Amino acid sequence: MRFAIELMHIALGIATAIVMASMAAWAVPLARADIWNTDYVVIAFVIGMGYLPLRQAWAADRAAEAAEARGREA
Repeated sequence: MRFAIELMHIALGIATAIVMASMAAWAVPLARADIWNTDYVVIAFVIGMGYLPLRQAWAADRAAEAAEARGREA
């Protein structure tokens, strides 16, 4: 469950970056290429910053599943 929540956070961050870049590119057409290049960098940072929490959530979910499986065996 935690893993899914972290994935949702990353997806929302990417979607927000795309929406903001779209609005900025619409507002300043002469800077469209620079805005989108900056947006690609922002998306890479969103993914990079979400990697560690995503790994931690995955490990926590696996630990919870293992504990639940041990509880069923007893």
